[in-house]
Amino acid sequence: MNLRPVQILLVAVFALIAASKADAQVLVYRLDFAKGKGINYHIFETGFFVAPLLGGTGSFLLATAEDGKIYTESTDGGKFFTAINGSDKKAVMSASTTSGTATGSFVAIGDINHTVSIKGPTFTLSARVARTLKGSAIAADDESGVTDTPFDHSIGTAGFSEITMVLDERETNRANDAGNTVALTITRLKTVLESEGFSAATTTTTGTTDTTTTTTTTTQ
Repeated sequence: MNLRPVQILLVAVFALIAASKADAQVLVYRLDFAKGKGINYHIFETGFFVAPLLGGTGSFLLATAEDGKIYTESTDGGKFFTAINGSDKKAVMSASTTSGTATGSFVAIGDINHTVSIKGPTFTLSARVARTLKGSAIAADDESGVTDTPFDHSIGTAGFSEITMVLDERETNRANDAGNTVALTITRLKTVLESEGFSAATTTTTGTTDTTTTTTTTTQ
């Protein structure tokens, strides 16, 4: 399966956001993308977002079942922070980019209204976090730089879809019990997606053309 350029953009360029300091404790959110509205708009269906407990730079695993079940990784692709206005506190996930003819962004916010007990190899602490964040994914690309016309002769894409992020307490606890970083947690979550039938997508760049292929590993 080939991802459209706007999907590749949302993964590859989000990954260029500068990384913040590493924090030992992490939060794991499961992502759900509602069916989008638009034209030629195929984004993602599910995935994970992993970020430091205290905020900072997080990483995505984004999965799609469009013409084949694949997932792709965006390392250090999003920001996770707390917005405050008086006594009102919101958790915020954001990622945005403009590159070439394509633009895209993810934004989700949620009330900080849930207490989790975070356990590490040598500590236990309680923290207030958002159980659920909701927001939107928006993307558009006139695809004027595309040299290979899709088999259905479609061109250009634009649309939006709703994002729901739900705290995965099982994976959050698993990561913190093991003292895993964001990167190690992402590695673990790849196996979760693979157990659900997704395979890793391999993206290569030649000149200005992005090509995505699917690599499947079979274990006997």
